[in-house]
Amino acid sequence: MEDQDIFLRNNTGSKSKSAIVDGFVVRINEFDNIKTSLVESKTISDIQNIIVIGQRGAGKTTLMHRLSYAILDDKHLSKRYIPILFSEEQYNLSDLTNLWEAVAIGIEDNFYKENLAAKLENIIESDDEYEKESLKLLQDFLISKDKTAILFIENINFFLKKLSEDEKKRFKKIFTSNSPLRVIGSSTSYNDGTIDFGDSFYKFFNIVQLDSLTQEECEKLLIKIGQQYGEEQQIKDVIANFPGRVEALRRLTGGVPRTISYLFQIFLDNENGKAIKDLYLLIDTLTLLYKSELDQLSTQQQKVVDAIARKWDAISVREIAKRTRLESKNISSILSYLEKNQLVEKVPTSTKNHLYRIKERFMNIWYLMRFGRAHDKENVKWLVRFFDAWCDESELAKRLRKHISNLKDGKYDAIAAIDMGNTFLSCENIPDTLKEELIKTTNSVLPNRL
Repeated sequence: MEDQDIFLRNNTGSKSKSAIVDGFVVRINEFDNIKTSLVESKTISDIQNIIVIGQRGAGKTTLMHRLSYAILDDKHLSKRYIPILFSEEQYNLSDLTNLWEAVAIGIEDNFYKENLAAKLENIIESDDEYEKESLKLLQDFLISKDKTAILFIENINFFLKKLSEDEKKRFKKIFTSNSPLRVIGSSTSYNDGTIDFGDSFYKFFNIVQLDSLTQEECEKLLIKIGQQYGEEQQIKDVIANFPGRVEALRRLTGGVPRTISYLFQIFLDNENGKAIKDLYLLIDTLTLLYKSELDQLSTQQQKVVDAIARKWDAISVREIAKRTRLESKNISSILSYLEKNQLVEKVPTSTKNHLYRIKERFMNIWYLMRFGRAHDKENVKWLVRFFDAWCDESELAKRLRKHISNLKDGKYDAIAAIDMGNTFLSCENIPDTLKEELIKTTNSVLPNRL
């Protein structure tokens, strides 16, 4: 399968155009609405500036890439617009002049060989009003080509944070004027503590919210994943005969496309433990990101996060109190803070006693794989929940027999073998005789490990 590697699943920018276009089966409504607004805009002032908001893995980057390709491929849109894609890491963007330089390079590298970047460099070196003159050069160029540049800026809140108050006002003025520049940005939240897209200042952005996938969208995504792994019919059969499993999976993953994809990669393509090994490598690459978020919390807040993350399933305030030995009143104020900062989400119940869980399910997977106790099988709790939710006894038995067969070949990665072994041993729907065979085989291949 093209782009099957788990790293590429986390990095849309590394995927080929055909992989993104072919795999684009969810977020269709949002795509259609934004594309239609571009088609129907008669003048520059009609073209909306947009913020796509959704948690990590919700599909923001994929949506932005798909829109960029739609502009390039549609003869009416490509006559009017130039899409400029910015990477997720914008270390070079710290002020408006940097932005105009990056736009000039994007135009020059992908559309017109006009030495725009060199011309901008000359202005910056020789003119005191270099930011305004740089913008004027860009605008004049775009007007001469009768084009509007659409800037696709990921994590645009990071860029806006770097601007001074005067620059923010100028940014707003430029992007709400008849300047041939518009922006489609993304953010993981409305309010990151510094930039609040709910504030009246940012009303010039039209907000597109990427919520959890619906059951129908989950089904479309699962069928596409099935096609990629040659198991389309099996997945269609499960959807037709056991629709409750799809809903269980949706709840388990928070309806986040990326998390669903990771779980199915392990489920469908774990020959000799490759998918688990790849996941561990990905976990290492994400450690800096997640750790920096948790390091900003107080000791008590970290204790509450630890209690919630280790449980995996939604947990009550009473159970958090029991696990942390903190007072319930104190826990409630901590939960309120963690909710506001998008780390934890409330799961309503029929009573006033709500439950709580880590909002980003993949962050919870990372936490358990990094800090979960292997001897308690805590580190694979998330995978056990998935297997129990998605598989019946015959499917689990089939997967386990394949696992035992791969183990006997002697090529199975040792750590992955233990993790998968613990997963199968923890699943409810596997006969004890098969579990005994697993223990016997694992102990002969990997003595004293399981």
